[in-house]
Amino acid sequence: MTRRDLKDTYSKRTGRRSQVALVALAVGLAAVALTGTACSGSSTPSASQSTAPAETQSTAASTAPAPTPAPAPAPAPVEKVTIKDVKIGKGPAAKAGDSVTVEYTGWLTNGAKFDSNVGGTPFPVTIGAGQVIEGWDQGLVGMKLGGTRILTIPPSLGYGAQGSPPAIPPNSTLKFQVKIISLTPGQ
Repeated sequence: MTRRDLKDTYSKRTGRRSQVALVALAVGLAAVALTGTACSGSSTPSASQSTAPAETQSTAASTAPAPTPAPAPAPAPVEKVTIKDVKIGKGPAAKAGDSVTVEYTGWLTNGAKFDSNVGGTPFPVTIGAGQVIEGWDQGLVGMKLGGTRILTIPPSLGYGAQGSPPAIPPNSTLKFQVKIISLTPGQ
């Protein structure tokens, strides 16, 4: 191979590379221009936006639009008690401040029963007084005497990250079947 052949081969290779580089640059600039337009919410460039490459703008720093702030993170989902009425009771509905006695059974979502007073002494609660987990304070509101509900309580309204060892592991969703045995209106 002669020196001239080597030179021609080199020219062909570098010429091809230059063409590829120019195409890549053009695609990149088009993407930047489209991104700037998409971020501004307008399909027409404003006076402060330009479709020219950044290196040709003489006052790029002074006329460039301020960066668009990142969107705020989505708020955490509101966790609430899921209520399923098995039997609607009679009389006035329980509300915050009322005193009730209940029979209950509690299960983990894997079906393991962790507590029950059925067949034993009814459990006294003043609704909304913070005597029980928040899921119970929410889930008892609206029940009537003799009514039975199934409450599904997320960890944030139950025992949370600490759980209640050894029966309730950390971050457990709880299921309770609760029946109101007595209801005394609050003052």
